[in-house]
Amino acid sequence: MKISEQWLREWVNPDIDTQQLAEQLTMAGLEVEEIVSASPGFSGVVTARVDAVEKHPDVDKLKVCHVNTGSGQNLVIVCGADNVRVGLYVALAAVGAVLPGNITIKASDLKGITSEGMLCSARELGLAEESEGLMELPNDLGLGEDLQEILSLDDQIIDLSITPNRGDCLSISGVARELSVINDCEIKANLTEAVGQKNQQTSKQVNNQTRDVVVDEPVACPRYVGQVIEEVDVSGLSPLWLTEKLRRCGLRNINPVVDIINFVMLELGQPMHAFDNDKLQGAICIRYAKPGEKLKLLDGQECTLSTETLTIADDRGVLAMAGIMGGQQTAVTEESANIFLESAFFSPRTILGKARQYGLHTDSSHRFERGVDFEIQKKAIERAGQLIVDICGGKPGPIVEKVSEDDLPELKQVKLRRGQVERLLGITFADEDIERILSSLGLQLESDEDGWLVTAPSFRFDIEIEADLIEEIARIYGYNNIKTQLPLTHLQLNKDNELHSHTKKMRQLLVNRGFQEVITYSFVDAEMQELLNPGVSALPLANPIASELSVMRTNLLPGLLGALRFNQKRQQQRIRLFETGLIFQNDNNLSQIPAFAGVITGNINKNHWDIKDRSCDLFDLKKDVEALFELNGDEIGVSFSQVEHSALHPGQSAKIIYENQQVGFIGALHPSIQKGLGLRKEVFVFELELRSISRQIAAKYKKISKYPWIRRDLSITVAEEITIAEIMTLIGKTASDVLYNLELFDVYRGEAIDLGKKSLALGLTFQRTSSTLTDDEVESAVGRILENLRKEFGALLRE
Repeated sequence: MKISEQWLREWVNPDIDTQQLAEQLTMAGLEVEEIVSASPGFSGVVTARVDAVEKHPDVDKLKVCHVNTGSGQNLVIVCGADNVRVGLYVALAAVGAVLPGNITIKASDLKGITSEGMLCSARELGLAEESEGLMELPNDLGLGEDLQEILSLDDQIIDLSITPNRGDCLSISGVARELSVINDCEIKANLTEAVGQKNQQTSKQVNNQTRDVVVDEPVACPRYVGQVIEEVDVSGLSPLWLTEKLRRCGLRNINPVVDIINFVMLELGQPMHAFDNDKLQGAICIRYAKPGEKLKLLDGQECTLSTETLTIADDRGVLAMAGIMGGQQTAVTEESANIFLESAFFSPRTILGKARQYGLHTDSSHRFERGVDFEIQKKAIERAGQLIVDICGGKPGPIVEKVSEDDLPELKQVKLRRGQVERLLGITFADEDIERILSSLGLQLESDEDGWLVTAPSFRFDIEIEADLIEEIARIYGYNNIKTQLPLTHLQLNKDNELHSHTKKMRQLLVNRGFQEVITYSFVDAEMQELLNPGVSALPLANPIASELSVMRTNLLPGLLGALRFNQKRQQQRIRLFETGLIFQNDNNLSQIPAFAGVITGNINKNHWDIKDRSCDLFDLKKDVEALFELNGDEIGVSFSQVEHSALHPGQSAKIIYENQQVGFIGALHPSIQKGLGLRKEVFVFELELRSISRQIAAKYKKISKYPWIRRDLSITVAEEITIAEIMTLIGKTASDVLYNLELFDVYRGEAIDLGKKSLALGLTFQRTSSTLTDDEVESAVGRILENLRKEFGALLRE
């Protein structure tokens, strides 16, 4: 909302400059977004009168004007404006004047006639975005007067960002009220005497004409005020002071009556409307629109009205959308002689969202949606009526008011406790200070033992709870005046969350191994979830934001695969992602289980000139998973066992076993799912239940042997179905006292190996911490190992 600083200071004028004023408003919650000069930046422009107009001898569209500047010598100005005429008072930019854009006026020859200046339009002076013809000035101005001084352009336009809860500040009077309280000074603006009072002095202007008002919807419109004013002259110009105040607040002038009701809206915050009374038929009726009713609005748009739209109507039909915009058929024009003024209170709930329903947003709807003072309607219509009579003439009739007291908003009462003020703000206020601040804001207070019972005024719709009142005290006292104090309390360290700390280590480990963490939605596509975790009931959302986000995830794969597909479509070839989050099991009671999952595809290494490309495989991901378990301090605590999972490749999938229970799975994505998702390369995934593996094992000291080690390599043949894990487990148990390290360094199938067999090459390192091993001891251990392998698996030592 834009306001004029001059206009604001007509109401309240504290001894502060513009910047201080802006800072005070911002700290009070009325944020100042911008301050700009009201002057468009012209100089040397004066008032003048056109004394004679002649046609240009050579150009039909141009006219030669003789212009009187009050200096005793007329200037010859060539002008092409259609509205130039004898007796017209205009803005003259004589030779040497400067217009906006730093344009200097010079004498110029126009088809043989020297023009000694320029007659200006409002657009050329920067006073309007669009204008038709010359700027017409009132004929009561002196000649040769500086237009800057006449228009009082030594002013600043303050652009305020008013939050939706502060509808009471959408007016000059509302902002002035805030400023007067902050600076502890009185509002000095005295509204001119009301029309009713003036009528008592000049009864000849009064008429007895009224129009009946019928309120069919008192809940939506609990107060409606109307007045007929006859014999008004709308054909004249609005005074400069009026049009300038409107311009500086962002409104253009239309005609004197419309300008006046816009002025009152800006001044008091009460939107109003004026109808051409001669175009009305019967009583004014406030009702909801009937099915199929249409209305052509002031902007030319024709709307088919919803039955939920409140309207102003007469006996013939709808005249206006209540609180939004009037209709074109009954609009006040230059030909209007009798008008009907409307000033009403419409319930915010009734107006809320209705303007947007028709693609509209008006100054009226903006205010009514936020709530206007429900006791100001009569005052506003008296103010507007008086200005109309003063500017346009006319005879005002009696004011008609329809009120439903039961449907007006109740004045809210809120309990305020002294101790709560100190607790929330950290400051001890004297009772007198609290009472002064709140009463100056228009609130009424009744004291009791521990505080006050506070009644909000009719213009404050945002006072709901005790914290709102404490906020008001803090605003006016000044947030900058509240000293910073550290809290005094006895803090206790929280017990370390083992799950959280372990998860943090797991995340960092995978980042160090080249993964990137992603965060995806907890709600996923139902079909995708069933495909990746079949047979598990997923909890459906009651109101999903999209059909593809309709159920809660039962594992992390849908989000991870979606992120992988998203990146692959953007030419990412090497992708390594992981996520930690909750999965949801819809049993008898909804369970939220922390999980950890990852996915890889593409090259195992980044592109490098000295490293050959190699696609990642299941064993690469298996090594990453094993590294996660090593964080527990347990090197051999995890094992892998073949598993059937419909979302995984039958020959490349396993369940992850830790401490004799399944804690997750690992494997290659099933080829059919991979193809269905449009993934070009093999994809490998894993998922773990965090609670089952987040056990931190205390580190134990292990003596480093100072004795030499002995290595033996064995090459054995076993049946194809025997897993390497079974082989290595047996070897570890057989020679646990002397075996230091065991590794598989080759697997061979082919020539010299029987069908259904495979050759495993194992490296065994032997070492003792207490003494040096002898060859006989090593050979004995190797012999026991080979014998046990033969008995258990039928393994044979290759020649």
